[in-house]
Amino acid sequence: MDDREAAYADLLGAVSHDLRNPLSTLVMAVQLLQAMVSADDPNGQRVLAIAERIQRQSVRLTRLADTIADLSVVRGGALALTLEPHAPAALVDAIVDAVKPLAAERELGVTGSASDDVPIECDRARAVQAVAALVQLAVKVAPKSSPVIIVAQAGSLEVTLPLPGLDELDRIFEPTWRSPAPGYKTAPLLFGLAGGLVEAHGGAIRARRAPDGAVTVALTFVRR
Repeated sequence: MDDREAAYADLLGAVSHDLRNPLSTLVMAVQLLQAMVSADDPNGQRVLAIAERIQRQSVRLTRLADTIADLSVVRGGALALTLEPHAPAALVDAIVDAVKPLAAERELGVTGSASDDVPIECDRARAVQAVAALVQLAVKVAPKSSPVIIVAQAGSLEVTLPLPGLDELDRIFEPTWRSPAPGYKTAPLLFGLAGGLVEAHGGAIRARRAPDGAVTVALTFVRR
């Protein structure tokens, strides 16, 4: 890792740290407020409604801080991996179960399947994290109730998501890529995390346009 890459990883870590401290205070303050206010009081109901909105936004900001922190670890070359062969159906089931709560924020329908029995060698937790980063972006930009399809085949994963307005699919995992499309301001962080996790395995990640206009991302964690 060169000095510029190390400096970028350090910057990401510092930004994440600076975000987490005030966020932790905000979350605790909201929880205290919710505990103090009575739902039977009309004014209390309004306060609780406002507190709930603040809490939802705090969850999103916390997720962003976590993404930045994880990306700093990946870019800093400090990611520890436990590589094991996983049955594709079991791995897909674990990923679907992990991302469903996130997808529910946009009412996205997540389904998964395995087209063969070829084992997928990867760090299971990091594979889940890579797919979750992609789903997190879909939650921001996809139409409500859109499908997210996860398929295991030939030792790899393919994730098909609705990402409207996304172009330059051959460049989205490059560090310098940016999109002018609405809703994609944090996309470089999320694509960077997904790509970095796959590449840390020694694998490859690429995107292509699906026949229905969605985007299919292929993740091969360990190239044979």
